[in-house]
Amino acid sequence: MKTFTGLLAVLGLVGCIGQAHADFVTDLNVTQVSGFPNGTTMGTVTVRDMTGTDALTGFVGSYTQVTVNLVAATTWDFVSTGNSTVTFSFNSSSTIAASSVGLAAGSPFTWVTPPPVVNNPYGSFTNGLDLTGHGGSGAVEPPLVFTLDGVSSSNLLVLSTAPGPGNANFGGGAAYFAADLLCDNASVCGSTTNTGVVAGNNHVTIPPLQQESVPEPSTWAMMILGFFGVGFMAYRRKSQMSLRLA
Repeated sequence: MKTFTGLLAVLGLVGCIGQAHADFVTDLNVTQVSGFPNGTTMGTVTVRDMTGTDALTGFVGSYTQVTVNLVAATTWDFVSTGNSTVTFSFNSSSTIAASSVGLAAGSPFTWVTPPPVVNNPYGSFTNGLDLTGHGGSGAVEPPLVFTLDGVSSSNLLVLSTAPGPGNANFGGGAAYFAADLLCDNASVCGSTTNTGVVAGNNHVTIPPLQQESVPEPSTWAMMILGFFGVGFMAYRRKSQMSLRLA
């Protein structure tokens, strides 16, 4: 009995520790824009499974945080070009409700209700975020950070549905993510007003963050039962010793 109750307590504590997930990073390094450095990483998309309370949105429990950063922030900005329906697009194997998408207060990005979300030349995506302002005057510096409640990182490893190469307006191929960017460094892309889409079709698994989680009700039950059992056994042992001494 003592061993069993102690084990329950240990299991309860283990349940409070963040568990490993398929966290990953995707490079934004694919483009068909003249002047953009195709094949060179212009940004990254980091997807992490989290548990606890999200400081950004207040979501509690299990959620996924997506961080879109751009290399050399003085060179690249997010922009809405009007050539696609979104500034940043991604895929999910599960349906995401608008209420499950968290952005920082005052964020210039807005959730785009799918489907589909088209981002030329990489085809149709299931979800996206767009900027409230269009053109260079509405450009926003990185990073873009948002939270998806009730979605895991594995749900986002889905490629876009790219059209066939016969369509002259597309042909960019499938991608996990795509972002509309503005280049404001002429030495990098030939013009300070050059805009276009960059995409990511690779991914690298990264170590999960060690974090505290919010215990499930069953975990709390195991902890309480385990500690109660340990206390009861200690009390019983003390009573037995008192009887022997009497």
